[in-house]
Amino acid sequence: MKNSKGQIWVETVIYTLIGLSIIAIVLSIVLPQIEEQKDKLILDQSYSLLTDINSQIENLRTYGEGNSQPFEIKLNKGSLMIGGINESISFALDGKSKYSEPGQEVILGDITASTVEKKNSYLVSLSLNYTGKVNITWQGKDENKQFQASSVSYRLFIVNQGASKGLVNIDFRAA
Repeated sequence: MKNSKGQIWVETVIYTLIGLSIIAIVLSIVLPQIEEQKDKLILDQSYSLLTDINSQIENLRTYGEGNSQPFEIKLNKGSLMIGGINESISFALDGKSKYSEPGQEVILGDITASTVEKKNSYLVSLSLNYTGKVNITWQGKDENKQFQASSVSYRLFIVNQGASKGLVNIDFRAA
């Protein structure tokens, strides 16, 4: 009788360890795929964000000097750079998903996508280049402003400052 009770406990421990091992194996396979899908979703949302910013800039160019538009930016992951120095706006994400073939630039309308393969991840960059089209500034200065992922949305104003030297000055300001 004593041997059968001990055998039941040994079997229970063995079955529990087998069950936990199977769960660990499944999680090690599924979790990276879930992370990759999350990153793909973030990249798609970021593409839409850049498309919206580009649309706002194009609208402000046609509305004329002094017009402004409020704009809200929500970043769950990655970073957004408003480049007043190089007249560009770009989003960068270091994640598990690639957006294009590594080392190749892909032009998607006004947005250029590039992917750099790293050891265990991909650095994806989506960018709008306004060189020769618009003069981008941050709060009236030709400087860069970077926004990091945050649980709180960033509120900005995009303002048409008028034209100088043949280019429309588009200024981004904190709300």
